[in-house]
Amino acid sequence: MSAFYAVIITINFITGLSILISGLKKEHRHFKAFSILSFICIVYTLATWNIHLSKDIEQALFFSKLQLATLFSGLPIFLYTFSKWCRVKGANLLSASIGFGAFVIIIFNFASETSLRYGADAALIYHASPYWGNFVSVSGSASPLFYVFQSIVVITGILGFWFGSRLFVKESKWVGAMVIITMGGQLIVTWLGSKIDGGDFSMFYIGNVPFTILSVFMMFRLAHFLKLSRIDVSAEREKLIDLKNDFFELAKSVSDPLSNVFFENMLKTIYSFSRSEVIFIGLVNENQTAVKSTLALQQGHITENFDYELRGTPCQEVVDNKVCIYPENVAALFPEDHLLADMGISSYLGLPLMNAGRLPTTM
Repeated sequence: MSAFYAVIITINFITGLSILISGLKKEHRHFKAFSILSFICIVYTLATWNIHLSKDIEQALFFSKLQLATLFSGLPIFLYTFSKWCRVKGANLLSASIGFGAFVIIIFNFASETSLRYGADAALIYHASPYWGNFVSVSGSASPLFYVFQSIVVITGILGFWFGSRLFVKESKWVGAMVIITMGGQLIVTWLGSKIDGGDFSMFYIGNVPFTILSVFMMFRLAHFLKLSRIDVSAEREKLIDLKNDFFELAKSVSDPLSNVFFENMLKTIYSFSRSEVIFIGLVNENQTAVKSTLALQQGHITENFDYELRGTPCQEVVDNKVCIYPENVAALFPEDHLLADMGISSYLGLPLMNAGRLPTTM
């Protein structure tokens, strides 16, 4: 038994500390709030452990009160953690309201002559197990108010299932499923705890196991999240460096903006930034019925020039001096534009380029 509680305390200490010092920013407050829950779980475990090691009923009841106090102090933090994660409106108000109620319960519990969990007829039960060793538990009829407090725990559990389902749908299936499993596990260990209190089971309390498993999961989840963040930052930094170099090369060719080198560097810079399948500059004919490309890139490489009929194409809007943007399904919107379908183009951006005589070209 002692080894079990020592392992639970160690795991929660490692997970709580790891999350707390992870360097998370303000927008990830739910992780830091969760780390506080890990430390509360440590106090809960210590209180539970000392109940089983108590020498007399007075000592056992004191640690029972401490156990109940840690349980209720964790409820508002639990609600804050997952309501913030689920972006629930009024998360602060909900947590503060539950927190006030929990504070009243804690004060009332410590002020009572006996523990609200066991009532006035609380007594020690001695156990000698070949598996768990020698320990004691407390048995007694619960105070009527205890069932009111239990209902608060049940409501919090229902909210936990709701948080889990919401996370499963909108955030992460793994996180949502783990929260739901934890809530289900908590119901089971709560039922086991009631059986131990009634003297039906000769074993120690394991009410901290589901949350401890969730803590380990959250620690690895956070480690994965931070690893992906570092990878994303490194990749974006490399992109910015490449883009800066591209713009530097483009700036060097500005001395002759009418040269092919300038336009070639410009299209390559655009490709470096957007990775577009096809980028081209076209010249509109006098009748404004067709475009002939003067420089074209396909997958970042210069390709052969081509003629392009304007009718039924998005380029027609560009010729009318409009910026033309179609983020998706452009081929379906312009079925007469066979070039879009042939090249497998799904999105399109075009804008007019004017020469000194204000005659349009396209890009």
